Amino acid sequence: MEPTNTRYFTVKGNLECGFTPDVSTVYKDIANLGVELWNKSPMEAIFLGRGVTDENGDFTINFEVEGIPPYLVDGKISDVFMKVYYNDTLISGANPYE
Repeated sequence: MEPTNTRYFTVKGNLECGFTPDVSTVYKDIANLGVELWNKSPMEAIFLGRGVTDENGDFTINFEVEGIPPYLVDGKISDVFMKVYYNDTLISGANPYE
């Protein structure tokens, strides 16, 4: 059996949504937001993984990478961006190549 070069990643975060109704800004945690993590490679955007926020706005994204892709340098993935969805509608983040 050959050894594999699979690397496993876990990204944890928290989302707060800011609303400015009149004079002051109010921050709320919103559950069930879809959070996607993407890599912006030189010629394309590569999907890495997806998570969902809980009632505190916390999310975890687990994903694995086979081999050594060009965006993995010293065990770290560079040039990442997120997309956030509410009821399957994109509300934040966009593909930089579209």
